[in-house]
Amino acid sequence: FPVTIAPLVECLDGQYKIKDLVGKKDFYVYSVNEKGDLSVSIVNGVFKTRENAKVIKIGFKPGIGRNANKTKYLTLTPDHEVMLRDGNYIEAGKLKIGDSVKAFHRRKNEWGKGYDTIGVTDRQVVPEHRFVCEKFHGLSADQDVDHLDNNTRNNKPSNLEPKSRSQHWEDTWSRKTESEKKEWTKKQRDDIESIVTGK
Repeated sequence: FPVTIAPLVECLDGQYKIKDLVGKKDFYVYSVNEKGDLSVSIVNGVFKTRENAKVIKIGFKPGIGRNANKTKYLTLTPDHEVMLRDGNYIEAGKLKIGDSVKAFHRRKNEWGKGYDTIGVTDRQVVPEHRFVCEKFHGLSADQDVDHLDNNTRNNKPSNLEPKSRSQHWEDTWSRKTESEKKEWTKKQRDDIESIVTGK
């Protein structure tokens, strides 16, 4: 797995604390494949391996120079392996100041409200929902991704479906309550009507 600069595990339906995943299995997380690209892996199980183990706290500064963000920390056991930027692994206790790790990046709402972009070190960030949909269902450039439960943060494969632009908007509109429809601006309603009717 790439290092997540937070005490959270990046799953396809959100971010979870490790302690909240103990006992769970058969769910998807973001990972890195053998080429160093962003990928998805299935977790076979999460369980406690030991208690009262020695841990170390490692500080990371995402970015470089003036673009570096404030230091963030990751706490883990010294023998826990961490992926370096070049794809090799090293035990956390053997990391040295200046080492670069392969990190997972999430940019909130960069694709629009409720739509994040994701990526890993040395790779372009991509819209999260489109990445997952393409991975599991296939997706052409002219298709939209429909979140079947209307929750744009839930990117589980079972919640995503590739559709034409008009079908997507028609289905999304049909699932909205009357009060939700009223909350949308007139421009949004007019845009949907023109997409659905083709006028």
